[in-house]
Amino acid sequence: MRPRDLSVLLPLAFAACNFQQFDKFSEDTPSTAFVDRSYGARVALTSDASGITVLAAGGNPGEGVRFFTVGDGRSAPSTVPRSTAALCELSTDKIVGGTPCVGGTTLAAAGTLNDGGSDAAPGLDHIGCFAVGYGRVTTAATLYGPVIACADGQVFTLGGATGSQVEKSLSLLDPVALTALRIAFAALPGAGKLPSKNPPLLMGSEADGGAWFWPAATPGSAPRVVPAPSDAKTARFGASVAMARGAGTSLLLVAAPEAGRIYAYTPGATAADAPVPVACLEGDKGAGSAIGVGDLDGDGLDDVAVTDPRRVRIFLGKKRPTTLGTGDCPSTWPAEAIELTCAETAGAGGCSAAQFGASLAIGDLDGNGQVDLAVGAPNASYSGVEGAGAVFLFSPLSSTTVLDVRGLASPNAGDAFGASVAIGKVGAQDTLAVGARGKGGAYVTWCTKLPGDPGGARCRK
Repeated sequence: MRPRDLSVLLPLAFAACNFQQFDKFSEDTPSTAFVDRSYGARVALTSDASGITVLAAGGNPGEGVRFFTVGDGRSAPSTVPRSTAALCELSTDKIVGGTPCVGGTTLAAAGTLNDGGSDAAPGLDHIGCFAVGYGRVTTAATLYGPVIACADGQVFTLGGATGSQVEKSLSLLDPVALTALRIAFAALPGAGKLPSKNPPLLMGSEADGGAWFWPAATPGSAPRVVPAPSDAKTARFGASVAMARGAGTSLLLVAAPEAGRIYAYTPGATAADAPVPVACLEGDKGAGSAIGVGDLDGDGLDDVAVTDPRRVRIFLGKKRPTTLGTGDCPSTWPAEAIELTCAETAGAGGCSAAQFGASLAIGDLDGNGQVDLAVGAPNASYSGVEGAGAVFLFSPLSSTTVLDVRGLASPNAGDAFGASVAIGKVGAQDTLAVGARGKGGAYVTWCTKLPGDPGGARCRK
């Protein structure tokens, strides 16, 4: 494995852009986190026990995941992986060794996992954990399940989705079948009234037309089956998933892109009960290929951003139905009039077939108290280069105008910058990580130049 030379990441400046906190190239120094295979297809951020931010960067399903120390924003990060072995890598040697694990199409930052089972139970806390794939950890294990890997090197397996296509393919140990599997993960690390450890985990499998919910990501714990619509398999139910915070509870979101729907559920009344349908988020065919969750309006309830073909739509948490029901869609969650689209602007254009909305992430990137939405468009033309890719930044509740665009300073065709995006804390500041699948790299865009105090023009905190 030999790192390749990557270009420096800089923001695009253009006349229509008025994002004042991002206007100095010298204060937007990025870091290349990792280069290998197609790493950059999946990225996620969380923190380890020391408060240092950890980046999980992964390739396409089957190509593994590695962890990198991002830092605290005050010193340059390490571009050397925290471990020499790739996690959840599906290769011939792993199959022969009897420990297959197929990576998810998304990585889920799970935060803290306690191997004793709960906050109250004794056990060791493992901080900086991610759901990275589905498989088994050791040759002694006979059951498969979601694989949770932590920054301290510990790896755990939850109880599996018994009888699923995922488990059937793993039992055959067929590399072709396994690499074709598409499994999506979402987790909800603790905040407020939600548990601070062993967070709930959601997994979708479009091959099954199914989804599974673990009320707590406790090693060995069994899932609850999410009720699926009647056309689940043809609708690709489970192609993408997300979890949101509501009023004292969590909300499970499972997309069925071929039906143009995202199904919303609440957990059952007890940990033993199956999730209960609440509402549907409606869109055109293809809606829900990516879902972003965060509190855009500051009311304490998570809002939902959904990719509809060539646009992104917003669903506010305060308007979601709360009456539980039966059937596929007990009620409809109304979308806002807000629609975000790819911007044909100077320097970043070529929006036809740009895959606008291929990835979504929500956070306050400039520290001004107003939450921003990052939208990846990995096939967008950038500086006249086709397929270079870009990330568009919006403050959607204020304006549908693009505030800023991110891209590689020296783009190449097929870089696919924006194939994945994630926002996480580096120190006290929300920070953007971007994957460039074609480039084979994951990038972190800092709020200030490094090294130094992260309190410059871009960081108000």
